Amino acid sequence: MKELYKKINDALAQYFWPVIVSFGFLSGTFAFFIIFRNNEINDFIKEDLLGSSRNFLILFLAVFIALFIFLGVRYRKKIEERIIPFALIFFGAFVCLKLRSITGGSFIFFAYISFVLTYILSFTLFEKIEEKIKRPKYFLLGTLIFFFLAFAFYSVMKHMKLESNAYDLGIFTQAMYKFSHLDFSENTVRAIENLWGDHFHPILVPFSFPLWLYPKAETIVVIQALMVCLGGIPLYLIARDILKNKIAAVLVVGAYLFFVGIQKAIDFDFHEISLMPAFFFTTFYLMLRKNWKWYFISLIPLLAVKEDVSILVVFLGLYLIIFKRKWLIGLATLLIGGAWFYIATAVIIPKLAAAGFIYFEYSVLGATPKAALMSLITNPLHALYAMYNHPFKANTVWAFLSSFGFLPLLSPAALFMAIPTMGEVMWNDSIYRWQGFHYGASTAPILAIATIYGIYNINFVFGKYFKKDSTVIFLALFALICSFVVSQNDRTVFERLMEPGFYKVPSALGDIKELGKEIPRDAHLSTQTNIVPQFAARDFIYGYPGNRYEQGRQMDYYILSIDAEDNLQNKLVWIWEVENFILNRPEHGIYKQKNGTFLLKKGYIPTKAEADAVLNYLWQQRALINDQIAEEL
Repeated sequence: MKELYKKINDALAQYFWPVIVSFGFLSGTFAFFIIFRNNEINDFIKEDLLGSSRNFLILFLAVFIALFIFLGVRYRKKIEERIIPFALIFFGAFVCLKLRSITGGSFIFFAYISFVLTYILSFTLFEKIEEKIKRPKYFLLGTLIFFFLAFAFYSVMKHMKLESNAYDLGIFTQAMYKFSHLDFSENTVRAIENLWGDHFHPILVPFSFPLWLYPKAETIVVIQALMVCLGGIPLYLIARDILKNKIAAVLVVGAYLFFVGIQKAIDFDFHEISLMPAFFFTTFYLMLRKNWKWYFISLIPLLAVKEDVSILVVFLGLYLIIFKRKWLIGLATLLIGGAWFYIATAVIIPKLAAAGFIYFEYSVLGATPKAALMSLITNPLHALYAMYNHPFKANTVWAFLSSFGFLPLLSPAALFMAIPTMGEVMWNDSIYRWQGFHYGASTAPILAIATIYGIYNINFVFGKYFKKDSTVIFLALFALICSFVVSQNDRTVFERLMEPGFYKVPSALGDIKELGKEIPRDAHLSTQTNIVPQFAARDFIYGYPGNRYEQGRQMDYYILSIDAEDNLQNKLVWIWEVENFILNRPEHGIYKQKNGTFLLKKGYIPTKAEADAVLNYLWQQRALINDQIAEEL
């Protein structure tokens, strides 16, 4: 058999360069499909940069062919010895490509392509990687700094592009601005008397104090980016202790940070659940080290993230009881989690909001928490089916699992802890949640830990057949590449960072800030939802329209901007809104105008000439926008 393999391999090796060029072409084609399959090429590369989409495709393929030629020159001997495996794995890629039409087929294809890339890197750039990286801690530090800078820059840039929103960045900016001054009064963006009557997240208080120094929305998105990345430190320690390999541990951290759920959380502007992974990893690491004193102390900030994290703590207790045989510790953890959930949802939230806890929306399991719990116990198969009984749910499940190369499936015990976090998404009545979005951040730490145990289990069975530590490094690299490749299936952080248009800041931002200088800090200001975060660090800020507080109170100022919208139909809506103020709401007059942005002030009465000038401007803008819409049709 070995002789036959050698003969075939030597015969194919005679055509080394045609094979290498073909592999480069095929790899470029697959990469192009993965990155751009759901988007127009011109969203990424404008015609004035590289010409037409066809020219971009040619350049894209040329880069991959050049890369494979480089690999061929640099590693010719190693590749010649592997011509048959190369041919087989690329043939397998075509087979997987044909499976795209079935449920999850695309994610199987992504995982397969990731395996191919891992195989190539394992004997080229990553060969003897432990000898190349002699100080893994610096490798970890570099990884965390890279992701922090990318996430922080992306978040701030997105905010500057007026793509952030009142929900949730405006809500949390105002809340944390007030917390920084120990003010726990109403949240006017959310239109609620006390934000903790909506969700109970006291962890925001200690994180709010930087806003005392720099009261801007940018502050909290940078804090979020920092906390997401700091979660990589306890994750590294967990992976290092389980896998006994520091390089593999850093690669797992990279897989976690590339995970689509983490990137969606960063893209969502800000959400308190993004703070949870760092605390959960810390708790789990202390559990591994059997440092029970600090383990129980670490539950305090974890539970303080949000009231529903307590259910995850309950399942952590069950995990300790069922799989670790830590009966007393597990029972204590379970009781702490259950008690906190009751206190938060049945005592604190109802005390602060007349409506009480309104977020039990799991009718697929039962009308009440008690009925849902009984359904889980008596009919678990129904609960599992309900996690997968819609195309959106199926797509999210496949995306989450394939992001880590399906390795979490090899650790059912660790994956058990994902039941509450996945259930919160899949059992919810809202179809919006079924698509994952930022809610994937709560499942990220469980999947990362399950991946570590999955790698450990494979290495335990098959590691003896390979060079020491090569299996864990290979699988950790596979998880990292999978996470990156699957994330490119959606328009996430790193995909948008490749768009030249992403770096263009709208001129409206400067106009909005200039007009904002005219508004006293104690004034009541209302503005459209994508402008709210720009002014959210103040006591009285309201979204317009639709905010019930705004409707029931007298506003001192309004800022309305046509230029703050990209969508042409939305521009027409805001033209109508400004006209409505001029013609039907004379109590607020156009006080100042900067291009298509208007500052309206209570009690200001413009002259007839000033009002007519604004109306003429608006009519001209409407005519131009209608012409653009007609051209697009």
